[in-house]
Amino acid sequence: MAGTDQRVLWAALGLAALAGAIHAYLGALYFAGLAFIGMDWKRYFWIRVGIVWVVLLIVAWALAEAIDFPGTREPLAYADKAIEVTLLGLGLVIYRQEKAAREAKPP
Repeated sequence: MAGTDQRVLWAALGLAALAGAIHAYLGALYFAGLAFIGMDWKRYFWIRVGIVWVVLLIVAWALAEAIDFPGTREPLAYADKAIEVTLLGLGLVIYRQEKAAREAKPP
């Protein structure tokens, strides 16, 4: 979309690809979302889905970490959460840009 800063979008897509590679078991979902957003296919919808997805992953990890689930305290897990928190911030920036562009567009 015209209202999105392309640098922010590419940074978010890169972080999502990295998170998808770390989460091998969920990687297909990340890469499907990357493809949909990159192709500008219902981008506004997929941005919102991505934001909710990242929030759910962070909350699920925090709950797993609270009960000392194996693997949640490894350096890769912390690095992954740092990536996801950054991705969440970028996703929110992109969402606001997309929303502003949609509101500025005449009906």
